[in-house]
Amino acid sequence: ETLIRTTLELLCQSGIESVTMARVGRLSGIPATSIYRRYPDARSLVLAAIKDDLDRTQFDLADQGSLRDDLMAFLRMIARALHPERARMLAGLLLPIHTDAELAALFTGKLEALREEGWNSIIGRAVGRGTLQGQALEAQPLDDVAQTMIFYRIVVRRLPADEDFLNDLLDTVLMPALTSFFVQGSGLGSAGS
Repeated sequence: ETLIRTTLELLCQSGIESVTMARVGRLSGIPATSIYRRYPDARSLVLAAIKDDLDRTQFDLADQGSLRDDLMAFLRMIARALHPERARMLAGLLLPIHTDAELAALFTGKLEALREEGWNSIIGRAVGRGTLQGQALEAQPLDDVAQTMIFYRIVVRRLPADEDFLNDLLDTVLMPALTSFFVQGSGLGSAGS
């Protein structure tokens, strides 16, 4: 736990290059020889720390009763997951992800789980309610749009993904993009079903 926490702190503060066994040992108070017994090198420690951090990111997307409310809960969850420390860590991992297949697989797996447990379940519920047509399940690039816009705002622009931003994202991008999938007579346009 201490090694993982120290490694994540280093990743957040100064990036992947800053994680060395000696530095983790010095900051954690654990001798490097003890660290090497568990992790053969700094890369394996980094991968373990990132996996632990991603595993702690839980999806809590209970049915909110309407498509709009479900989507807002999804956007809030993404914004919470990109808290400032994690955002700094992710920013420092953008280039290494392109050259490290195992690192990339960690993130790809988490993003696919987010798509499956988040976006697809929300759209599936809306189809089940009669709000959206079944073809809406094929509109997956929209969840990438949402994640990318929130990531860009938090990591690149260093602005909060606050309620105003999330409402704008929902009402000017996601809901209009889903318009062609609305079931006629679902009342979505007026009541937000």
